[in-house]
Amino acid sequence: MGGANEDAADRSRSARRRAAWAVFLWPLIITATSLVWTFSFLDELPETVVTHWGTGGVADGFTSREAAPWYALIGLVMGWALGALVIHLARRDAMARRLGVGMSAGTAAFVSGTIAVTLWHQRGPDGTADISSVDMAITLSLVVALVLGFIAAWTVPGLEAETTTATGPVPADAPRVNLRGRGTASWSGTARPARGIWLLLVLLPLAFVGLAALTRTYAFMVFSGGLVMVLVVAFSFYRVEIGEEGLAIRGLLGRPMWRIPLSDVEYAGVTTVDPLWQFGGWGYRIGTDGRTGFVVRKGEALEVTRGDGARWLITVDGAEEAAGLLNTLAERVRP
Repeated sequence: MGGANEDAADRSRSARRRAAWAVFLWPLIITATSLVWTFSFLDELPETVVTHWGTGGVADGFTSREAAPWYALIGLVMGWALGALVIHLARRDAMARRLGVGMSAGTAAFVSGTIAVTLWHQRGPDGTADISSVDMAITLSLVVALVLGFIAAWTVPGLEAETTTATGPVPADAPRVNLRGRGTASWSGTARPARGIWLLLVLLPLAFVGLAALTRTYAFMVFSGGLVMVLVVAFSFYRVEIGEEGLAIRGLLGRPMWRIPLSDVEYAGVTTVDPLWQFGGWGYRIGTDGRTGFVVRKGEALEVTRGDGARWLITVDGAEEAAGLLNTLAERVRP
């Protein structure tokens, strides 16, 4: 068992190094590519270019054409900072590291892409770019950023590459269930957010409609608003299943999905969480104490400690029964 865990620890360290390099290289490559393309048509731009459009789609921010391309460096710094923060907080959590890499690449791609394509539309002697062309440009930048973010995230090893083996006994005071006379043991539950989620799902579309009318970026607001709605739903409802293969958590849309085999369960317990104070919000979260998981409401949560000491949790009703079954099944597979 010790050798298996040492191998898993080596894989985990290797994965963390790969994630760190990915956070550094993806934004750098994306920003450099954007700068090369922008400088290729720099001479076609007027002396003064627009960098921002305000209320009503009216241009209200300007700079020289020589300075404009370098605004892309804002995305580079933001991507590095955001990715480094998530990687640091993630520690041993593979899914969070993937999230950090994807966010770093996506942030750099969106900022540098927006700068590049809005400048592209200002080529020519008059250097004008109407808000409709800018609208489509930033929408395209967002789509490209999402694609590159997903690609970057999947270059980092996932959870399966770092599965460890729990070696110690399940603590005597850990909850358990009596399985005598029962056939296949299983448990399932649904993690649901507080009722306020329905109010949020009503207010979000109204907010994006208002922003679209205010800025006249209709395509961007429709696309980004729809994306936010999908993400809110995807990261607010989860199906939790426990059985002979371990613990499985699936989002309402099938993703995200997370599994932990019984051999990797050191023990399971019940805890109480406050999403805002302990995790800074709701959804898939990383706590300041190193815990990660799916936090959709305040209250009772199932917390699982893995073989390497990493802790995962999900807020779900019936957490004590779930923890008891998980401990009992994990104890069965101990050598």
